[in-house]
Parts: sequence; structure tokens; C-alpha cells
Amino acid sequence: MKFYTLAAVVLVALFLFLVFHIVREMDSKYNGIEVIAQCITLPEKCNKRTSPISVAYKSKVYKVLIGRRECNRSEYLLNEDYTFLYSSRFDHLITLDRQPEMKVPRLVGGFLLALFFMLRLKKKSSAKK
Repeated sequence: MKFYTLAAVVLVALFLFLVFHIVREMDSKYNGIEVIAQCITLPEKCNKRTSPISVAYKSKVYKVLIGRRECNRSEYLLNEDYTFLYSSRFDHLITLDRQPEMKVPRLVGGFLLALFFMLRLKKKSSAKK
């Protein structure tokens, strides 16, 4: 019983963590303002989906995720100015072409799938007793 309670708490915590990140990006995209920020670091190698770059905006440094295609094409250059969307509510920057709404179906599907398997395991263990 303790395992399932712990698994449920971890699952809910992970779900809330991911929801916060999606809400933060959605707010930046739909309520954010366009700002100019300077690229100050680039990734050493491109990751499979997104790669972080560091940009300076109003004397603060932000980590912004760029897509694999932008990274592979070297669309961002050091010390160049680029336009980003800024959310003052969350103090967060995203690229103009970021699509956070694409994460919502995956988040809900992953949560439901994890919940299904957790309930299925619980039924199997209680049937053995």
C-alpha cells in the first residue's frame, strides 16, 4: 500500500511540475511582449529536441530553448540580437516559434497512461493477497 501512495504522490508532483512549465510557456506565447535580447552563449552540441542558449535581457541572463533545426542550422550567433517573447508574470523568455500547446496532449496522455498502469499494478497485487 505504501508503494502506491508514494507512486501517486510522485506522479501528481511530476504532473504539477510539468503543468507549471507549460503554463509559463503558454503565458509567454499568448500574453508576452516581443523583446530584443542578445545571445551570449550557444550549446556545444545540439540535443535531440531542444538545446539551451543563454541570452541577456535587461541585465539578466535567461536560458532559452531552441529547436533542433535552429541549432543544427546555427541560426543563433554569439553577440547578436534576436526577438523573443517575454512574460513579465513568470519572468520567462521563449522563442517566437515555440509551440507549448503541443505539449498538452502528451502531458495528459502520459499522465493517464501512468495512472492506468499504476491502477493495474495495484489490482494485480491486491488480487494476489
